[in-house]
Amino acid sequence: MKPLIKTISITCAVIILGFFVIAGVITYHNQSKLIESRIWVIQNYEIIIQLKQVLSILKDCETGQRGYLITGYVNYLEPYNKCHNKIDALIEKVESMMSHDQGHQENIRLLKDIQLLKSLTAIKLAELKQTIDLRREMGFDAARQVVISNLGKKTMDDIRSLLARMEATEQDLLAERLKLLDTEFAATQLHSFILIGLAFMVLMGMLVAIAQLVARREREMARLNMLYEIAQIIAESNDLQGSIKHIIGVSSKHLGWDLGAFWCLNTDKNELKCAGIWHTSGLTIPEFEALSRSITFKKGAGLPGAVWDSNKPIWISDIATHPNYQRASIAAKEGIHGAVAIPIKLSGELLGIIEFYSSQIRNTDDEIIKMSNTVGSYIAQFFERKKAEQALIEREARTHAILDTAAEGIITITAEGLIESANNAAHRIFNFPLGTLIEKSVTIILPEFLSIKPNSDSQLDTDPNKFIVPNIETKGKRLDDSTLPVEIALSVAAIGDQKITTGIVRDITERKEIERRVSEFYSTVSHELRTPLTSIRGSLSLMDGGRAGELPARANKLVKVARSESERLIRLINDILDIKKIEVGKLELHLNDHNPSSFVKLAIENLQGVALQAGVEIVAQINVSGMLACDKDRIDQVLTNLISNAIKFSPSGAKVLVKLDVTKTGGYRFSVVDNGPGIPQQQMHKLFGLFQQLEGADNRPKEGTGLGLAISKAIVELHQGTIGVESNFGQGSTFWFELPGCRVASAPLPALSKAIHSGPMVLIVEDDEKLCELLEIMLGEQRFNVVRAGTIQEATELLESGSNPDVIILDIILPDGNGLMFMDRLRQNSQTESTPIVILSGREADLGTYGHPLLIDWIKKPFEENRLLSAISLAVRKRTKGTARVLIVEDDEPTREIIKQNLESLQIECLEAADGIAAVHLAREKDPDLIVLDLGMPCLDGFEVVEILRNEKNRATPLIVYTARDLSDEDKKELSLGLTAHLIKSRTSEDQLIDTIKTMLNGLLKNSLAVQARGPS
Repeated sequence: MKPLIKTISITCAVIILGFFVIAGVITYHNQSKLIESRIWVIQNYEIIIQLKQVLSILKDCETGQRGYLITGYVNYLEPYNKCHNKIDALIEKVESMMSHDQGHQENIRLLKDIQLLKSLTAIKLAELKQTIDLRREMGFDAARQVVISNLGKKTMDDIRSLLARMEATEQDLLAERLKLLDTEFAATQLHSFILIGLAFMVLMGMLVAIAQLVARREREMARLNMLYEIAQIIAESNDLQGSIKHIIGVSSKHLGWDLGAFWCLNTDKNELKCAGIWHTSGLTIPEFEALSRSITFKKGAGLPGAVWDSNKPIWISDIATHPNYQRASIAAKEGIHGAVAIPIKLSGELLGIIEFYSSQIRNTDDEIIKMSNTVGSYIAQFFERKKAEQALIEREARTHAILDTAAEGIITITAEGLIESANNAAHRIFNFPLGTLIEKSVTIILPEFLSIKPNSDSQLDTDPNKFIVPNIETKGKRLDDSTLPVEIALSVAAIGDQKITTGIVRDITERKEIERRVSEFYSTVSHELRTPLTSIRGSLSLMDGGRAGELPARANKLVKVARSESERLIRLINDILDIKKIEVGKLELHLNDHNPSSFVKLAIENLQGVALQAGVEIVAQINVSGMLACDKDRIDQVLTNLISNAIKFSPSGAKVLVKLDVTKTGGYRFSVVDNGPGIPQQQMHKLFGLFQQLEGADNRPKEGTGLGLAISKAIVELHQGTIGVESNFGQGSTFWFELPGCRVASAPLPALSKAIHSGPMVLIVEDDEKLCELLEIMLGEQRFNVVRAGTIQEATELLESGSNPDVIILDIILPDGNGLMFMDRLRQNSQTESTPIVILSGREADLGTYGHPLLIDWIKKPFEENRLLSAISLAVRKRTKGTARVLIVEDDEPTREIIKQNLESLQIECLEAADGIAAVHLAREKDPDLIVLDLGMPCLDGFEVVEILRNEKNRATPLIVYTARDLSDEDKKELSLGLTAHLIKSRTSEDQLIDTIKTMLNGLLKNSLAVQARGPS
């Protein structure tokens, strides 16, 4: 029996053991499948959360980008820098999770979607980086054009759509797995009930394990659902306070709390204040809620203050019995017990405190604290995003306010010439209603815009902060088609394939009116001062020269003093007017190539009389050859000023050295070295200032206006040069200025040739073979005898061989030298000193040389045939009988009388007109050989007289404009008839005026002198 019992026992034991083994295997299998299903479910939740996190991070990146675009502050890039590197890792994590999940592997579309998500996020990040780089390198407008192109918005919309689709797919898969999990769980329960009868204790253990597993699953599901809802709130909400209250409500519900509160830190008052409370509908806490909303906490006070002070979560099982809880009595009264408070931190800085309360006493739960911390981090991120968005909105509003209140008009223009944006000032300047300029052609307000804006890509500046058209004046047009003067500055930025032009427009109507009035004032003052001074100087000159009869010695001395002082007063007026032109940027330069050594020689020659009177010797030291591109008269003015200053401050018997050297850069350095007292260091700062005069060694100011060095500095700098001084007190001074040089081009040597026509001989000194042939044909038709020379050497040999041309046509740039230097040599030769010259050159006319006794006209290539023939005819003309007639048009009788006396001394017949009408009448009736014309006259002014004569038979009559007014190039173009010279009274001596008249009359003057010699018939 015993063996049987034993066998049965063993059999039962084996059966029981086998049952337990089978039960164990079945249980293990069910548990494994349940665990596996739970893992996949959790993974589905994680994927959904990660997808939402991708969208949230992209929004954070956008927030950082926009903040930086608006402000330019790199601090706003902190969210972008933190988040943009996380995107790829998140997507890779999602892809990895999907690639190891059979459910995802079978869904081909979902795997393709993850690749598409990679591409779209890469495009979005590239767009963000592009705009940030553009903002950093080219400025706000460049980045703004990328933003308004809507590429980023379209990409973001595509990402949202793709993420929504992927999330929906995950939700479907999650539902299937939850269903499967529930099925597996039911099977596990069924198997467990079967095993209860055979192994109650084992089954109880299994039930406990299952219960724990279910509890864990439910808690995990609750956590995932909570995070999912919070992520959804953060992604979709725009209301900060409402969103936080919503987040607290969701967190409380999922974590099992009945009440939640958010305490915000007020950094100005350094205290915590309740910003929102949520509680379940079944909880009635009016007093607790009212007290929480009204109370504030300092650091260390109450539960929020304690968390602030400790900077870590605090759990209280029952606040009703807690000694340091200020709201304990009210909490106990209204049934509030368990509590936990969590700090919300961003980059280590406290933003606020979250409190959760329960109507039950609750012991510390580390898992809940961990989940509460997660909620806090989500809220911190949301705070950061909303703070950046608010800053962005404020910056945008501030920017719009600045643009709309700016005094200047600000417009942006597309490459097609359409106005993209215009501020209030732009609409106001052109009288357009607000908003009506947008998408209109810019030419409706700036008709000359296309000629102002550079068209070449090479002119596009790579620096967006740099204006490619800085402050150019142009014409604007209002809505009613009336025009106004405007000043515009343009900058162009390239954004991708597009170019956006930004223009800053100013209405300069008032400024132009002021400039006009100032110009008229100075013109009037100039005329009213210069005209009588010219008469005084001329009269004193005649008296000093003995033309008014012999004067007693005492009277002659007084005349000399008066003449000297009148010259000084004229120089002062000239200097003051020059300073005014410099200040308003109206000092014009007439640049031509000159031999720099001629400036030194001319200045020394002109100042020899002053030097002799002061007992000072002027020595030249010239170490250069070549040409200098400059305004001859202005450089003469600078050099004369420096030498005259050196003479004034040098003791009798001293030497003044004038040096001319070549600089290392190929320019020219003019130096004036004196042996005067030198300049004390404490007075050096006065040099080159307005109305500054330094005292000499005898402590007496020297004669002068105090403007010379200031004007010299301005002239040199207009030539792109520099000026300075080197001086040691008691050892003399060296004033110097440097100017850039220029090179003279060379050309091939044509052969010498002669024409065979009869008539006056014309020598053409020109190296252009084709041009010589053209001139020979042209002049031959007028019966001139033409002789050609291709170089200065050939012309010199021709003249030395006995040829005596009646006129020379001369080019400036020749293979073996400069034409102006050749003209100087002709003047010094008795054989050719009276031979008239016509310059024919590609360079601009040097108007200041019209007073040269050899120069008839300076004609620029390409030339007008009529003008050249008129100049040649003037050079060889002779009146058949009678004397030369000159019409003097001048309203100032003393000035007119002085000119008349000078001309009558040359036996020139003078016709006088005191106003414009008389001048036109005499010109029509008497057909003068030359007109000397003032501008400021009654009835008709000089401009109107010239305009009338241009349309009549006198259009080719030679003209000398002799005026006190400074003339612009435009004025000189309007004031021209035939051969025309423009002389400024204050800068032209009587001798220079007479020399110019002699040159203009040329052969007629010889005829007048011949008539004088023959006497009356």
